[in-house]
Amino acid sequence: MNDSLQEKIKKLHLAGILQTADMRAEQAAKEQMSYMEFLELLINDENLNRSRNKRNDLMRRSRIPQHKTIEEFNFSWQPSGDIRTGNL
Repeated sequence: MNDSLQEKIKKLHLAGILQTADMRAEQAAKEQMSYMEFLELLINDENLNRSRNKRNDLMRRSRIPQHKTIEEFNFSWQPSGDIRTGNL
């Protein structure tokens, strides 16, 4: 990607496209994609990046100390709870 295009993408705040444009251009050439298919790939990348950033921002702002899975959860703090029924 040339510097002029890179600056324009930055100015438009399209970080997802900026990260994947070179890879997608190679993919489009290899798979002989149409311009519309190539553009759709870039737009999907940008959308995915924005969704990921939004989720990360919401998690950060929620101030939840850490993300836990069900396997990591300490059920011994309330022994009367039953995980099978959801009564914790």
